[in-house]
Amino acid sequence: MQACFRESLTIVVPCFRSGAWTADLVNRIDHATRDLKGRRELILVDDASPDSVTWPALEEAAQDRGWVRAMRLQFNVGQFRATLAGMEHATGDWVATLDDDLQTPPEEIPKLLRAAAENPEMDVIIGAYARKRHSLLRNVGSRIVSALYKRFYGKPEDFQTTSFRLIRRSVAQVLCSYDTRRPQLGALILQSTQPQHRMNVEVDHHDRVHGESGYTWGGLIELGLDNVFQASLAPLRVMTVAGFGVALGSFVLSLFYLGRWALGYIQEPGFATLVLLLTFIAGTMLLSIGIVGEYVQRVVAEVTGQPRHVIREERGNPATAAREQAPRERSRLLVLGASALQLPFVQRAVEMGLHVVTADNVPSNPAHEWSHEQWNVSTRDTAALVRAATDSPVHAVMTAASDVAVPGVAAVAQALGLRDATGLASRDWLDKERFRAFQARAGLRAPDGFVCASTEELDDKSMGQGRYVVKPVDRSGSRAVRVVDGGDSEGMARAVAEAIDVSFSGRARVERFVEGDEFGGDGVVLAGQLVHFFVTRKRLDGCGVRGHLLPSGLSPALEARIAGELQAHVQAADFECGVLNADVRLGPDGMPVVLEMSPRLGGNGIRDLVRESTGFDLAHFAIQAALGEAPESVRIDGVTTPAAAHTLGATHAGTVMRIPELGDIQRVLPDVISVEFDVAVGDTVRTFHDSRDQVGRALTRGGDSATLGAALDALFSEGVMP
Repeated sequence: MQACFRESLTIVVPCFRSGAWTADLVNRIDHATRDLKGRRELILVDDASPDSVTWPALEEAAQDRGWVRAMRLQFNVGQFRATLAGMEHATGDWVATLDDDLQTPPEEIPKLLRAAAENPEMDVIIGAYARKRHSLLRNVGSRIVSALYKRFYGKPEDFQTTSFRLIRRSVAQVLCSYDTRRPQLGALILQSTQPQHRMNVEVDHHDRVHGESGYTWGGLIELGLDNVFQASLAPLRVMTVAGFGVALGSFVLSLFYLGRWALGYIQEPGFATLVLLLTFIAGTMLLSIGIVGEYVQRVVAEVTGQPRHVIREERGNPATAAREQAPRERSRLLVLGASALQLPFVQRAVEMGLHVVTADNVPSNPAHEWSHEQWNVSTRDTAALVRAATDSPVHAVMTAASDVAVPGVAAVAQALGLRDATGLASRDWLDKERFRAFQARAGLRAPDGFVCASTEELDDKSMGQGRYVVKPVDRSGSRAVRVVDGGDSEGMARAVAEAIDVSFSGRARVERFVEGDEFGGDGVVLAGQLVHFFVTRKRLDGCGVRGHLLPSGLSPALEARIAGELQAHVQAADFECGVLNADVRLGPDGMPVVLEMSPRLGGNGIRDLVRESTGFDLAHFAIQAALGEAPESVRIDGVTTPAAAHTLGATHAGTVMRIPELGDIQRVLPDVISVEFDVAVGDTVRTFHDSRDQVGRALTRGGDSATLGAALDALFSEGVMP
């Protein structure tokens, strides 16, 4: 949605007693901004919350995500000063400010970013609410402040000032330069920008579901007084005019009574008149003294040097981050592949501050738009990759969601002397014939089968009753994978011919179909040990993978059994450090059979699924491993949020006439967290059979996975003209 916004972004969120929903807040900000083309950072400022949950929640967010920083203030300073505290440490080209109560959904951030990209002359973009869902007290206060802004700062009638803003960094620096202890950001923005350089964008506003507003009647009165006294001398001028008027009136009245006395009309003093005059003059004097006192109070606060804020402690300290990023900023990471499947990993590497090079022979592939440098080289042409890497050396090389690129990773690493801890995996795990031979040598479970290069070779094979699976030996993504009955000779011949046709080497493998449920997932390997394997339950449509679910629904004992079988493969291949992707079936005897493995991250949204469900970022770890910076240990918690990743496909072939927006989908399917499409209006699509037919990916939370997946396919297919 914000693909046209290419600059870096800092998001500042002042937090007060919001620890109970901080994780949800950060997750939603993550989803709303994860496809930014520039760097992003989130600064969470704890305004000295008196509870015991807010700061630990902010600490955890900063620890789990490298782009999040948490600051804890020494004493409570209020929303505006806490916001400025975060803005002072912002490094982005733009600074967005957002309240922590989730009344303004983080999903609205892309609207501000799109407006900034479409209106480059703007310095400030402020979210405007078509309908505010604040409390009556808060709405009354907002109207009072709005009226004051109109009177004292010339705010247009139709312009809203809210706390949901996108501010150019130069303007943010001006706001932070105001050396005042009682800043009013709305007023300062109006003072620091020209009307033609600020605009409103209509955004949604939701009912408050977390916590209670910190605004009271006393607080609103003080806010109103601050808006008047902090940046305006109008009250003093009013009292000056009033004092002059009273003095003039008193002089005129004196002349009037002097004349009446001279003419003999006054026989005795007027008691009532005297009382009224004294009361009026005394009241005026006291009011004047009170107004002067308000100014003196604020002047004293400014000249006594009271600090605007003091940071008590910080996580994600910028100095530490600079030390950690210094070598990375010089590091060049080569990613083989630039399709939509590699895009999330390229984005993560850019976010980590690396110089990213993508190699792919399809110039239009989307990950090329995000990388700093592009090589027009096929990921299968290992010789060309080595030549390019020799001419323009890189510090690390990796791939994701692509088996065909793994040999290129190994070749470049070997030629340049880079870290490559995959051992025999890059050679023995990718070719399905070689993988079965590897399993046989290691004494590992594997289905019986054979390889043939032509359908004629089937005549020499005797196949009994039961089902067989036919697949090309050197392709991934369920391409041309078919399940055929052993007695169906014609069907077997067609399946073998199709597999041979799509195989790079012209070979097909035929093997006994392992009956039982199929599972998949990605694992983390450190020092030759499978630290953790995220077991996902696969949702299949025939042989095509339509999605993955977490948790898998298996017992801990069965998941441990799967991990043990995978560990045996890791050990046999001398796989030292990195990530692996695997497909496993639990046979009728409850024992796992590893169907396929690859020393790279999987596709089909597994990385996003794992991050959503457990908080662990597989892409970050894989990049660390490629750089040789993998930690000695990793903390991996269990599944906390049931979720599902979906591979989207069309229910019928045709031409894409319309693609639904995320907001439209969420109104029908509120469990949808994110969705991305790989096709555009005008493209032709086929009915889904395998990965070649996918049109996009989606992530959902809770609900029935199969039902949600079918509904997503149907929503997309409504815009496909047969």
